Amino acid sequence: MKKCLFSILFTALFAVAGLGFAQNADAAVVNDPETGFSSVKTDYAVAVMNDSGATLYDSQGNELTGRKLADGSLWYTDFAQTRLSDGQVFYRVSTDEFVSEKDVTTMFAYLYTNE
Repeated sequence: MKKCLFSILFTALFAVAGLGFAQNADAAVVNDPETGFSSVKTDYAVAVMNDSGATLYDSQGNELTGRKLADGSLWYTDFAQTRLSDGQVFYRVSTDEFVSEKDVTTMFAYLYTNE
């Protein structure tokens, strides 16, 4: 039980520290009214937290039909963009594949025990 609790606390602290660093370091935001998106560099993981998976979108916010990421899967993101018209955030997980903030979380704790 102590190992599990330590793991939870360590993971949570690491995630919070990492998110704070990622938001402050290289946080140059680029607004591009021509594309309708604001973008920023990121350097952390997102975890899919949607029972039916996370729908994938292209860089213009169009849904890629028939393409989803599995629930519980963890993905590295190096780029986030916000649609200026409605404020929806998308995280890049591949060259031209993005997931919506509605389907993922940026805080992910992996729980395990050695029992």
